[in-house]
Amino acid sequence: MAKGKTARESATDGRFELRLIRDGQLETNSSGAADLADFVVTCNVIQSINGAGIQAEINIMDSANLINSLVGDEIWQLIYTTQQGKIAYPLQSYSIENRSRQNSTDLYTVKCCSPEFLANEVSNLFGSSKVVFNKQDKSHDIVERILRGKESGTSKFMKTKKRCFIEEGDNSHEFILCNWRWFDTIYWVAQRSVRKQSGKNKDPQNGFLFFENGLGYNFVSIDKMIADINKQEYDSETDETSGEAKLYQYVYSPKKTGQEAADLYKINTVKYVSDRNILEGLRNGTWAGHSSALDPTVLSNSLISVESENTANTYTYSVEELWGKMEHLGGKSAKHDPYGKFSDQTVGLMKTPRRIRHTFLPNRVADGQDATAAENDNKLYEQLPYLQSYQFARVQTLKTIQLLVTVPGNTDLYAGKGVDIVIPMNKVKGEKPMTDKKYSGRYLIAAVRHKWDGREMYTEMLVYKDTLPTKK
Repeated sequence: MAKGKTARESATDGRFELRLIRDGQLETNSSGAADLADFVVTCNVIQSINGAGIQAEINIMDSANLINSLVGDEIWQLIYTTQQGKIAYPLQSYSIENRSRQNSTDLYTVKCCSPEFLANEVSNLFGSSKVVFNKQDKSHDIVERILRGKESGTSKFMKTKKRCFIEEGDNSHEFILCNWRWFDTIYWVAQRSVRKQSGKNKDPQNGFLFFENGLGYNFVSIDKMIADINKQEYDSETDETSGEAKLYQYVYSPKKTGQEAADLYKINTVKYVSDRNILEGLRNGTWAGHSSALDPTVLSNSLISVESENTANTYTYSVEELWGKMEHLGGKSAKHDPYGKFSDQTVGLMKTPRRIRHTFLPNRVADGQDATAAENDNKLYEQLPYLQSYQFARVQTLKTIQLLVTVPGNTDLYAGKGVDIVIPMNKVKGEKPMTDKKYSGRYLIAAVRHKWDGREMYTEMLVYKDTLPTKK
């Protein structure tokens, strides 16, 4: 991202450029012009913590017969320029859809994705992980090798030139790859990875995610993302090398006529996507439940109990117990708990375990042969019910509050990073509105959509917060 600023008359002012690259060459017209932005009705670029690639939709109004020159696999370079800088997305088209004709004008949608996302469809990894990954079996080693592996004479790995931000894992993985794609393998490892333990917290944490944002590829746990968000600063600049992002604060307040440029960090719209659904949470075991592990090959190895009426008392989890082991938005100084201001009666229901969650135990033919390796394998094996519970609770608590926020275009906002939201109450203290403590504070950006509508630039964010204010 370029750090240069661009002057604005309006908060949503911005610049959008669209360039077509074919066979590595920039396409130009007879006069040497390359920008195709005049053809664009709308363009959306989307990045998400649930997506292994960046996606885009370009809606085109074509009266110059551009469609006849398109094959469908072109590289489109989408360049967004906002007050915060400039970012370019080189994306490969994979589909041309919704084509219609009005008089002499063609209307159609070009769908694009990261080139690596397309190449992933024909990738394959087969054989023992010890051989494929050259005896490196830690999660970060495996992910690093898949993304950056550069063995000569093979196309087995991605060999990406993009930045990669990979959190170190603590456990080993030895398994058989059955013709898996790159991203399938990474997701498999993510589901079974445990954070490297440090400091006073010796309890294992999992909940790893793999995704691409505007900074690069990320293999990171939810707890680390939250810890990093708590460290983000307002007066710093985004560091592309380290992946540390600047913290922006957006305020929901009335806009002032004639002061459009001052509205740069004001929220245009906010939608309350989801608040706590108590009935759904009780049914799903969001706050408490049982966790068991089943070995389908040798039933007697299963980590379950047949002596209990619920047949699943191997591990009984509760968010109340796990809460102190998690990182939380706002840091340790924030006053919050898993239940917020619910009544004592409702909290009693939340603390009652009912739902039984099951997981399958892995085949143990590849367990370590020496005493130390075997001990580590047994430890992880026995922790699986707990880890299943922690991962589920970690994801559920992250989504305690969900907002869909639209702001003036900002290319320096990324999925997986933080943003500070300030929403006022309909109450006034003195002459100033009071801040809504429930919906204000630091959020994790779960997804970002940068939108160009032909005239203005907007950024739409789906944001999550895991904390609720306490009764006190």
